[in-house]
Amino acid sequence: MLDYDAARSKVRKLTDKPSEDPTRLPKAQQEYDEAKEIFEHMNQVLIEELPQLLDLRIPFFDPSFEAMIRMQCKFAEEGYEKMGGVQRYFQEHVREDYAAGQLDSQVCIKSHWLSDYDCGLTPGLLP
Repeated sequence: MLDYDAARSKVRKLTDKPSEDPTRLPKAQQEYDEAKEIFEHMNQVLIEELPQLLDLRIPFFDPSFEAMIRMQCKFAEEGYEKMGGVQRYFQEHVREDYAAGQLDSQVCIKSHWLSDYDCGLTPGLLP
């Protein structure tokens, strides 16, 4: 595109203000014609191939998102299994909160509190 614009500009300048060298305009016109041909070819290729590329995004992204969601589900499932294995070591009220689903909301509240501050926090400063 830049070559095409530069060649077109050069031809326009030589047409508006002819040079003392009579061979410059035909040479510039030839460069312009070559650049225009290359530009038109590339433009035609893009016109043909861009819709194909856009159509391929669905078969590419759908499996990728599905794999990501499956990994998140597996991570959560394994986390809850591990939590279930160690919950007997927790205090009674913590086990009750976990069984009632209140532990998730407490973790969510703490994470929101942490997200309001920079990363310079030291553990144990949670309210």
